[in-house]
Amino acid sequence: MRWGVILIFCLICLSVSSQIVSTQTGSWATGSTWVGGTSPTLSGAPGQLASDVTVETGHTVTLSGNLTVKSGTTLTIKGTLEVTGETDFQNGCTVNVSSSGVLTLDNVTNSNNSTDVTIDGKLNVTNDLIANAGSEINGSGTIEVAGETTGNGLVYSLDTDCDQCIITAAGGLTDVIIDGATSNIDFPIDCYYRYSYTEMIILQSQLGNPGDMEEIFFKFNGNSAWSDDVKIFLGHTSKTEFSGSTDWITSSGMTEVYDGTLTVSSSEDWYGVTFSTNFTYNNTDNLVLGVLDYGYDYHSSGDNFYTESTSPDHRAIYFNSDTENPDPSSPPTADGTWYYVPSIKMQIDKSALLPLPVELLSFKGSIENSNNKLEWITASELNNDFFTVYKSLDAKVWEVMEVISGSGTSTESKSYTSTDFSINRGITYYKLCQTDFDGTSECFAPISLSREAIKSTSLIRTVNILGQEVGSDYYGIKFDIYDNGSCIKSLRLE
Repeated sequence: MRWGVILIFCLICLSVSSQIVSTQTGSWATGSTWVGGTSPTLSGAPGQLASDVTVETGHTVTLSGNLTVKSGTTLTIKGTLEVTGETDFQNGCTVNVSSSGVLTLDNVTNSNNSTDVTIDGKLNVTNDLIANAGSEINGSGTIEVAGETTGNGLVYSLDTDCDQCIITAAGGLTDVIIDGATSNIDFPIDCYYRYSYTEMIILQSQLGNPGDMEEIFFKFNGNSAWSDDVKIFLGHTSKTEFSGSTDWITSSGMTEVYDGTLTVSSSEDWYGVTFSTNFTYNNTDNLVLGVLDYGYDYHSSGDNFYTESTSPDHRAIYFNSDTENPDPSSPPTADGTWYYVPSIKMQIDKSALLPLPVELLSFKGSIENSNNKLEWITASELNNDFFTVYKSLDAKVWEVMEVISGSGTSTESKSYTSTDFSINRGITYYKLCQTDFDGTSECFAPISLSREAIKSTSLIRTVNILGQEVGSDYYGIKFDIYDNGSCIKSLRLE
């Protein structure tokens, strides 16, 4: 009976877990929100999480206050978690937002070297996101930041520094470039005229990211609803302002990215179009934006767009008419220049510009006395876990020769070596592959070394795989052993 009591007690002990799981929608601080009736403890002033917590699918949990996910603690979001205070993901913690999960935070900091934050669902940040040095946010979801994104860390492998941006795992970045407060300016379209053409200069310092520009949005005051036919042009320029009424940038120096309809409604909001032709911005020059309204209809004089003052720099040039449809390839004399540019939001696809996991400078081999030496140099590495060196005698069947640790993420040149001590007469092929921390890998072109002309002093003896001495006419695998310590393996079939 005594042993039975002890056994039952041990089983009960084993069933106890530090994992706390939600059982329904509710407040974080309310016990009935959680399985077992006890809410997760948040200790100390920063609200440090002491237990592993899971918010299950279909549940919405709200936390009023700060949240610090400490090292060694796991936070899993399958439903929805809303935090109204400051949130800090510390180095060594684990945060997982599943594909069905939504994590809404006020201000969030991903601390230095915090690399185990995975967003496969959605992360909404109502204010600012700080990605500190060495930190990473990975996954396959979407991150939307209403404030600023700053810091030297990576978000979906992107070094982001943007305002009011949407970041996707595929490399897309929707960024509010300009968000002006002036709402009575006729840029980029003067709706009171049947025709208008305007060119505006957006500075590189306002853009800050290279990539393929795919969409553009303008902030309209919502005075009335209408649709107009427009053409949109984008180009690079070294200009910082327009010097006079003939200082146009002709469309021959730009790319026509859209020819279609721009539609707005009678509510204040962002309205835009998806380009038919993407424009690849180099993040070196300034950007010139040309907008032609050739829809013939005119609208209310109160239909205006939000703009930002660039005074004293005249970064816009414009022409309006009820009778003349201007030609962007040869614009007429402008009505004037002005120190305003429109509020714009752009979709920039950076996926084509994402750095490769490993930028390999060289991979070469050399024949030494009794071994083959392999050497390779990388210019940079991103999330590089390890290298695998493969060996083959026919370039078809490969075997692992050695696994060598990578340098993680590095922008400095790194050198590596691997030595093959089991050499063969004839041609030997070598292949180098690289594997990321997430398990993805890539392989580089193989190289080969030939030892046909290997020089040795004198042959001591020849043995088979059993160590028995055999003659030079032996059929099968044999090993020639020389007095300099080298050994050459060969196979004779007939």
